[in-house]
Amino acid sequence: LTFTQPIRDQRAATAALAIEPAVPGRWQWTDDHTVQFVPTTALPYDAELTIKVKPGQNGARSTAGSYFENEAKLIYTTETDKLIDVDVTKQVMTLYEKGKEIRTFKVATGVPGADTPIGEFNVEYKMQTTRMTGTNVDGSHYDIPDVHWVLAFSGDYTIHGAYWRSVFGRQGSNGCVSLSDDDAKRVFDWAPEGTRVK
Repeated sequence: LTFTQPIRDQRAATAALAIEPAVPGRWQWTDDHTVQFVPTTALPYDAELTIKVKPGQNGARSTAGSYFENEAKLIYTTETDKLIDVDVTKQVMTLYEKGKEIRTFKVATGVPGADTPIGEFNVEYKMQTTRMTGTNVDGSHYDIPDVHWVLAFSGDYTIHGAYWRSVFGRQGSNGCVSLSDDDAKRVFDWAPEGTRVK
């Protein structure tokens, strides 16, 4: 929440804040205007949360003395439950929404010695385009410009389009999960940051 004026007493203002239904976490002030809620666990999927600012002189009051005469409410809807499941044995990616399979793509994951990480991750950040450089298992170097639709899930390991690859459905990458550019764009548009990757 960003208030239009600096807040006089952050402790009193914090006491005037509530989230319904209740979510475990804490309010953290980033400056004298802005407070954010930091949950202690992941927010529930597909949930409508109401943030309330209680009115009155003893609550959120600015340094100039202004305060809320009426309760303020903000309604926030959390993300839909989404999962990107990559089966490295079958070389397929399946997208799930609310537990239901919605789409499957052929992929190319890491070759032996440049294995794709196994485990559960989240989309850390997204980039429409980047340049990828590195060293292959055989010692050769690669420098690939204009790699599209990149979703990072574990450090340098990403899901991305591979315009230079003509065959999917078998191992072939240096550890990333690669798809055709068209399929990678579909995944990129569908999956927000934070989406689970398995």
